[in-house]
Amino acid sequence: MNMDINTTSNLLSSLAQYFQYLRNEFDQYQYEAKGIALTGNEKYTERRSTKRRRHFGKPNTEVILDPREKMRSQIYFSILDNLQTEIIHRSEVYKTCSALSEFLFNLKKLSDEAIVLNAQKLKRHIWKT
Repeated sequence: MNMDINTTSNLLSSLAQYFQYLRNEFDQYQYEAKGIALTGNEKYTERRSTKRRRHFGKPNTEVILDPREKMRSQIYFSILDNLQTEIIHRSEVYKTCSALSEFLFNLKKLSDEAIVLNAQKLKRHIWKT
């Protein structure tokens, strides 16, 4: 399968949008997971809570979440956000590479000056990174 950098960049951008869509699908995945579970009666279990040492005069700002919300916000969202961030970064890198190297596919159509300018721009970018 042949795929150019521009197509790859577009596909990665689409994947990042899909990850954004998945953020709203936690309840659906939880429902499906309960259907797959052996007994279907599993509940989120909470570990024994540890008491933290409090400093005098400091208010308690710790938010206590129920196990389901903790799973949703600290695990599910965290994984999706990290994936989305990395995919967006990778897509931007591919877009930059595509923009810098697209002149190589049109060498016959470009003048000598345009080729030299684009080659110098590509060289500056490569040596900058």
